[in-house]
Amino acid sequence: MAIRIDCTADGYSECWIEYRSEPWPFKDRRRILSSSSDIETLEIILGYMTAWNLKDVDGKEVPFVPSIDSLDNVDDTRLVSWIVASWFMARAERSALPKAPSKP
Repeated sequence: MAIRIDCTADGYSECWIEYRSEPWPFKDRRRILSSSSDIETLEIILGYMTAWNLKDVDGKEVPFVPSIDSLDNVDDTRLVSWIVASWFMARAERSALPKAPSKP
């Protein structure tokens, strides 16, 4: 079951991202929190995405190809910062989902 996060950035209310529900290893949160690079952070986050509806700065749809190059023409101050925040929102929503027991 995907975790869908709707965009809250001005001018992008029709945008959303869906994230996988499992797995969410601690090492990725640790890597994101210690990263000083937007590129590194986004590359980690892209690995969690299963679908999106994103618009570029020209209002055109961004095809779902979870790679850093796909984000080249999105709004850097509105959409990119929202993408990072959306991962943390999805992580919080995931905490409320029922989980299968961990494998030994």
